[in-house]
Amino acid sequence: GSLPKQKLNDTIDVFTADDYKELIHNPIIYSFPDTTSFKIGDTKFIIACSGKDTILSPKGIKDLIIAPLSEIYEKTGFKQKEYSFLYFSGYYLGAPYLTGLEHPNSTAISYHSALQDNNILISSSIHEYIHSIYAPLIIRGELINDFDFINPKCDEFLWFYEGVTEYLTIKTLVKSGFFSHQDFF
Repeated sequence: GSLPKQKLNDTIDVFTADDYKELIHNPIIYSFPDTTSFKIGDTKFIIACSGKDTILSPKGIKDLIIAPLSEIYEKTGFKQKEYSFLYFSGYYLGAPYLTGLEHPNSTAISYHSALQDNNILISSSIHEYIHSIYAPLIIRGELINDFDFINPKCDEFLWFYEGVTEYLTIKTLVKSGFFSHQDFF
């Protein structure tokens, strides 16, 4: 998912959102990312990578992520018109090796270039995608529904949001053949 862009001239682009909720649920990689897309059922998936030192190309990510996404599509029936995975990497990031955030129509992943493990990248991508299906984007308590970004407080259902999501992530990765039973267990 992305916001509509209007090019005013060679140096000014304008992105528009109908409201704040639409704005925060549509992250933007403002660059010339390397991209690929593919379909599973009726859903078009877009993969965009930006950063000079990405560990995988969009095609490399596609080759690794298509089986787990197909497993989710088959088991849940979760369908969207379009879903994007946005990857940004760099040595200069002052963040942990990898951070991810789910949105209703996209997942944004930022990772430090020292990360050399494709399994972590794909596992995190599937984890964030499952969040977009279940919790906390669809199933959530009041604290998350009316989240205070200025004075954040932890929700009593964090165990559910993360625990169930991680269980479903592992189950999906094993069922899809991304991890073999022998390698995982």
